Amino acid sequence: MTAALASPQARRIGKPIMLTLGEIREQRDTIERTFGTRESLEDKRDIIGLTLDERIALRNLEDLDYLEGC
Repeated sequence: MTAALASPQARRIGKPIMLTLGEIREQRDTIERTFGTRESLEDKRDIIGLTLDERIALRNLEDLDYLEGC
């Protein structure tokens, strides 16, 4: 018996967004005000675990570190 499989559809990706250092700092401040610093989130992850929102915030902080070149 054979089955028909849907083929993947090509998706368009939007144009890259260039962030200034000020915009990166603003995003970092917003995340840190809501969830805490990267270090505090890492400590909490190691001890009791993180909620989904906290895991997303930690990933975003790591991305911002990369963009800043840290």
